[in-house]
Amino acid sequence: MYSVVETDPRRPDEGLIKPVIVISEGPRTLVGTVQITGSSALSEPELRARVKLGEGQPFYQPQLNADRDALILEYLNIGFSSADVVVTPVFSDDRTRADVTFAVQEGPQIIVDHILIVGNTHTDPRVILNEMKLRPGAPLGREDRDESQRALSALGLFRRVRITELRHGSGNRQDILVTVDEAPMTTISYGGGAEANQVLRATGPSGEARTEIEFAPRGFFNIGRRNVGGRNRTVDLYTRLSLHRQTGNPDDPTDTPSGLAFPEYRVVGTFRQPRAFWSSDVVVTAATEQGVRSSFNFARKGVNADMLRRLSPSIRVSGRYSFNTTRTFDEHLSEEDKLTIDRLFPQVRLSAFSVAVSRDSRDDLLEPQHGTLVSLDGTLAARAIGSQVGYSKGYLQGFYYHSLGHPRLVFAGGARLGLANPFTVIATIIDSAPRPNTSRPVSIIR
Repeated sequence: MYSVVETDPRRPDEGLIKPVIVISEGPRTLVGTVQITGSSALSEPELRARVKLGEGQPFYQPQLNADRDALILEYLNIGFSSADVVVTPVFSDDRTRADVTFAVQEGPQIIVDHILIVGNTHTDPRVILNEMKLRPGAPLGREDRDESQRALSALGLFRRVRITELRHGSGNRQDILVTVDEAPMTTISYGGGAEANQVLRATGPSGEARTEIEFAPRGFFNIGRRNVGGRNRTVDLYTRLSLHRQTGNPDDPTDTPSGLAFPEYRVVGTFRQPRAFWSSDVVVTAATEQGVRSSFNFARKGVNADMLRRLSPSIRVSGRYSFNTTRTFDEHLSEEDKLTIDRLFPQVRLSAFSVAVSRDSRDDLLEPQHGTLVSLDGTLAARAIGSQVGYSKGYLQGFYYHSLGHPRLVFAGGARLGLANPFTVIATIIDSAPRPNTSRPVSIIR
């Protein structure tokens, strides 16, 4: 209801009005009793858990409709494709109370009979069945069907995935037909180009240097093979090569670099096997590389083997074994720079086992509004497993997020704790003089 009030015009040839909205409040209606009738496949407590409208709360029609849809979805997820829910609110004479009844009308429950797979020329049917949430003899639920479609598409093995239902006359059992269109198994990519860098080159023993522009051609080649053996295994090889000028002797001005003689390269091989052991994903990576820096060059080799398993949607555990070696050469460093380089490129052989466990209950990985993230990592390196140095270290971190009522206003807190312990090794130093019994033990942290 609204009323219009005329006001004095500013000019004789115009009229002004001032709208006034008048609100007439009626009685406030609260929810009385909430009943669910007609359900036999699901118990009343199971259905009540899906209803958010409770006794004593304000009667809100949109929430009533949402609760009705939630009950229908619950029946669809257990195979009742024709279930319906009729909501009947009964108001008191003064309309201050409304008793709500959800009358469930259950249809026939559909059961999965067989799962048929077509279109899998190279893929083992077990790979597809492992991703299916639908099972023979289980209800044909809508949520399980949608999740099966999503999981099969996420494998990356198929260009198209389609799940359809095949009826058996008038019975309540239906077959599931999974139709897949396999993607190409081999992928190849390559490219080339050139990079330009400003480098400092010494001109002689006096230490003077000049800036030069260095051009280096570079290229990469990558080949991958998916679905090896039809078991969703992936093998990938990545290579990169860049040719740099030969560096001369910085103490000899006449020794100038010439030609493209020093290669900077990186070769990485990767093997990936989902559900390899105890439903764990296994990834093995081997890499070798040689790099160019302004005052030194380095060569590095390593192998990593990772195993990851999800215990629940929010909890996962992982283990890793790593073996790495690094060597630096062509060094032109001061004593201070050597200490920094040794920390970044430790020139020792490292062999280590790592274990990690994490729990992530955040509602969104990029912009969380609430939830927590807690992770614990532990690493052990020892000479008994091939490492030149031994140590143990642990790293614990936790984060907490809580919305303050606005989408862009979130309280976030975090804490981190790291501990490391090097192992002590007893070494023996022998005097250079050829005298017997001149050795003495010393403690060396390695």
